[in-house]
This record gives sequence, C-alpha cells and structure tokens, in this order.
Amino acid sequence: GTLSADKLVLSTGAWSKNLAGQFGAEIPLDTERGYHMMFDLPEEKSLNRPVVNATKSFVLSPMEMGIRMTSQVEFAGLHKGPDFRRIRKLVPLARKMLPSLDSREKDVWLGYRPSLPDTLPVIGPSPRSDKVIFAFGHAHDGMGMGPTTANIVRDLVLEREPFLPLWPYRANRFG
Repeated sequence: GTLSADKLVLSTGAWSKNLAGQFGAEIPLDTERGYHMMFDLPEEKSLNRPVVNATKSFVLSPMEMGIRMTSQVEFAGLHKGPDFRRIRKLVPLARKMLPSLDSREKDVWLGYRPSLPDTLPVIGPSPRSDKVIFAFGHAHDGMGMGPTTANIVRDLVLEREPFLPLWPYRANRFG
C-alpha cells in the first residue's frame, strides 16, 4: 500500500546507498562484513572479559548464552554469499587461547556494517529535500552513536537546530 508522511528518515544501514541515491545523494558506502561464531560456555568459568588475539584478528567474548568469537571483516558487499571458512579456520587458535572452549560451533553468522571512507556517518537532510533525513553509515559505532543520532534526527524532524554542527556528516561531502 501507500504510506504518506511529512518527513522520511532513511536509516537502513548497509542497504542505505541505493536508497540515498534515489534522493539525490551519491554516497560511497560499502559493506564491512563481520563473522561471528557461538560456542557453549565451558564448564569452568575460564573467561570473564573479552580477549583479543591481535595477531590473527579475532576476539573471544563471554556472554550469557556462551562464548562469542568475532573475526576479521571483509569488503564483499551485500550480495556475495558468506565464506564461513574465514572464521572456522580460527577455531584451533581459539582453543589454544582458551583450552576449555568446546570447539563445536553452536551458531555461525555474518553481520553487515555500513562503512564510509572517512569513517563518519551520514546525518542530515538529503541534498534534494529537507523532508528526507539521512542517518546511516555508523560502521562499528552504530550501537554507541545510535542515541546521539536519534536526538539529532528528532531535532531535524521537529525543525529544531541540532545540538551540534552537522557539516562533517553532510551527504554531499563526497562530491
């Protein structure tokens, strides 16, 4: 069906590039794909904080539902299938770091991070209309920057001056 509104907020993460283009913005957004794997919690409490293997670029983090391993990122877009070999080849190294780790995977998945060359998100009106507000491209900082971005978007929707200057985050900074 059809939905009508006075304003539109475009905040579709890794899927924002093509939609922003429909509203007059050429955004060089790419997708960082990050791999995740879950393991059961070891019988003995052997890990009480995240640990990093900087040499092989992976992290082991204790969580309520088990131990999460996250690994390197790749630039492969939204349409290429996942290559879980990337994270599975790290399991023996994770077992060396944490011998009590049950190396049978519980779950494995791939996440998408919307990333821009200057590492800053796009926040503000589209170049074509101040009725369309962009809020995307936070890369690895989406969870942390989400509340601040939401406050800025609220101010823009209500036509109030945002509490910080938006020129570093403008959509047309790449042209």
